[in-house]
Amino acid sequence: MAIYGSLLIDAGGGVIDHNKQSDRQPGASVIIGLGGTGSDAVIKLKKEVYKQLKPDDVGAVIPRYNDIKYLIIDSDDSKISVSNGKISDIDGTTEFFSIANKSIKATFAATEVMKNRRDLDWLDYEHISIDDASKGAGGIRQVGRFLLVDQAEKIYAKIKSTMQSALVGSSGKLTVHICAGISGGTGSGTFLDICYLVRQAVKELGVDASVCGYFFLPDVNLSVPAISADSLKSGYVAVNGFAALKELDYCMNFGKNKDSFKMNYGFKMIDDRQKPVDLTYLISTTNQQGKMIRDG
Repeated sequence: MAIYGSLLIDAGGGVIDHNKQSDRQPGASVIIGLGGTGSDAVIKLKKEVYKQLKPDDVGAVIPRYNDIKYLIIDSDDSKISVSNGKISDIDGTTEFFSIANKSIKATFAATEVMKNRRDLDWLDYEHISIDDASKGAGGIRQVGRFLLVDQAEKIYAKIKSTMQSALVGSSGKLTVHICAGISGGTGSGTFLDICYLVRQAVKELGVDASVCGYFFLPDVNLSVPAISADSLKSGYVAVNGFAALKELDYCMNFGKNKDSFKMNYGFKMIDDRQKPVDLTYLISTTNQQGKMIRDG
């Protein structure tokens, strides 16, 4: 049984007036965060759930939300590995999947092996320079996607089992929320693949489900002074964001352009004419006056 170092309200627990909390709608929810920005979003959201929504048993010392499940997929575990003993902490065992690769340089150098992998036909590994991908994808979208594809079968199994866990004892439909920054390496490189792996899992489970995407625009990252002051980082944030939005726009219009998302993951071939998500939310940190909010 978990032992929590703090049950204060600001830790996601404590003495809460349940009369001020909102009732929950029927149905199960799976919330997936991708990359650094997606991780931040899910960590914040989990804390807010404990504050604002009524738990399964309002009389329990430790609140439970059995039909709300969280999953962070990232190549950097720095936000997960340091736990403060709070109820709202992300569980590194059940709610986090690491796609880190400390030996990516050697992996890319094994050119004969890479050539024979049909799931990597799209990867320009001979012209990518990165020494380590244990703390992020180095701002390179293809590296982020490689890290996911390299473990796609395990990630798919994790997504599917997380959905099944949320559905146990739940009434109503399943809603999957996918949160990702689209300007870094990991989130931007993985968000479309995750959308379609989620779609595939929904199809195989045979459940009624909606998929929603919450994608953070480049200005969210550029509002961070340390990033905006770094010409290299701010440059790839803009480029990655543009490329990701072009891809998203194209895939959201499969009904018009008559195309589909095709990907051979090795263990599974996906050819899907559906949009990546049913609803897309593009999240900005620029206000109605056109002013960017610092650290938005």
